[in-house]
Amino acid sequence: MRARSRIFLKHDDADRVPDAICGIPILGHALEYKKNPPKFLAKQDAQVGPVFRVNLAGRQMIIIGNSPKAMKQVANLPSSIMSSELAVADIGFEQTLGKLNVFKGTNWHKAIIKQEIIGGDKFSNYFTPLIRSSLVSSLEKELMLMSLQSNTEGEEIEIADLFLFVRRSVTRVVLLDMIGLKMDDETEECILSELMKLQDDIEDSTAKAAVMNKWIAKSFILQPVQRKRERLEKKLSQIVENSWSETSNAELKPWLRYFKNEEIDSKDASSLIIGLMFAAHKNPSIGAAQSFCFCMENCTSHEIKEMKKEALEILNKSINLEQTRIWRCVRESTRLSSHNIGAIRVTLRDIDLKTEFASYKVKKGETIGISHILPNTCHALWGETAELFDMYRKEWDANNQGDLDPFKMTAFSHGVHKCPGSKIAYMMMEFTLAWLLAQDISITQGIPEISFERATLAQRASPVSISLKRKLKTNQQR
Repeated sequence: MRARSRIFLKHDDADRVPDAICGIPILGHALEYKKNPPKFLAKQDAQVGPVFRVNLAGRQMIIIGNSPKAMKQVANLPSSIMSSELAVADIGFEQTLGKLNVFKGTNWHKAIIKQEIIGGDKFSNYFTPLIRSSLVSSLEKELMLMSLQSNTEGEEIEIADLFLFVRRSVTRVVLLDMIGLKMDDETEECILSELMKLQDDIEDSTAKAAVMNKWIAKSFILQPVQRKRERLEKKLSQIVENSWSETSNAELKPWLRYFKNEEIDSKDASSLIIGLMFAAHKNPSIGAAQSFCFCMENCTSHEIKEMKKEALEILNKSINLEQTRIWRCVRESTRLSSHNIGAIRVTLRDIDLKTEFASYKVKKGETIGISHILPNTCHALWGETAELFDMYRKEWDANNQGDLDPFKMTAFSHGVHKCPGSKIAYMMMEFTLAWLLAQDISITQGIPEISFERATLAQRASPVSISLKRKLKTNQQR
């Protein structure tokens, strides 16, 4: 309490959001933040309070940490007061993803998910079996391609990076079985690689632009990525046209069917596809690979043996996922690897931001970001072992499902901008983890430490190399 009072005394206006400590000239808190984002945020939350202002090399942002009251206020304010679109545009996505994705894409994708996937009994009767079989098929295909490239018929297949392997497999599922593009094998692999490369370029350029003069960033960092996106959009536009012409409406997959029915032209459809691919494939991929790593690091040999049994039953369609160890492992892993800063908003008018103990004046035009990792690892919410992996937490018990506070487990955001695809993402992670556990996999060089440096779910400090022993059917086709 004394530390908080000292900070208030630094300002003439006691209602001003306090600055984070340890800033330096010009760079502000950028270097300290980059070293270890969760540690930096937790330090500020403890010493300054749950609401504090950071300066990331000139980019000012108000961070909300462990204050459910402040989180709820920001999360539930409408876009007319607290705009996520303007915030996303401001950090560079207007160039890298395009205006259509920034200002309209989310609403389109929400509508597709509600109408085409989770409406009525579609999710359990149609979509779940589709994704299970599609993921297994894609993982097997990726494994086969790796085997052919290394000229190994079976025995032992070396995989340099588990995260990249899973990511390519999940990307293929989203591209072919959720969107529904029709391509030959060569085109499929080229488009898959281009999409993944563009996603990495968007992520890297956004991170660089965040700590740079806006004009310089736009001209030299963001616009080159914009041109790459526009070139890929032209390729995708033709593929969309071909897919529509070659497939009956009844056989189209959810996204292409919806685009066609709503008379969205192929140019806009291709742009929306890139926006979806940016959001839909990487975090579930990371989550699945991360769940496997957490499992291998923390579970006993007996638990892993039991999870392997579950995995075979899940893949053979004879068991409900809910309450399995695999189901629990995915949720606990997601909790521990959530975003440092998410739910970014720009205020469109002055507001009084209230925490449990104070009220702050926030001016129009300020940027606010909510930390997901802080509440997800808060001792007051999760107990003294909050930062440790424990898939048997009471929060994952059946009688607690549906009642878990979204401001306690914040991985998929909350309020008016809660992620509409959380149900799909969890399912994809669970089926992918089941497939990984069902294989004879060895981790060849140990599991690197968890790393929060990138603007995604936490990954690992270096690639996770594995080897997989099995006899492959080299004539297997998707």
